[in-house]
Amino acid sequence: MHPTRLIPALLLTAALALPASGRADVGTPHETPIVVRVDDRRFGWTDAAVGAVAGVGATLVTAGGVALIRLRRPAPSHERGRRE
Repeated sequence: MHPTRLIPALLLTAALALPASGRADVGTPHETPIVVRVDDRRFGWTDAAVGAVAGVGATLVTAGGVALIRLRRPAPSHERGRRE
């Protein structure tokens, strides 16, 4: 991005972020949090399966992205089989 466009973009970002961070809960009564205790000490097979599937999916997406990038990149001239 060109520097003359970067400064206004940063100022706009700061201006939009200030109202969101400057808000305070004035006048809002504080509620007592609800505490829920769970005494389940068994292994969560469902949670483990979801994590494993997510990991395999992320690996497949990454491998597919790398494969697509490599297929689009032209081969160097020494690998194309130049005729002498």
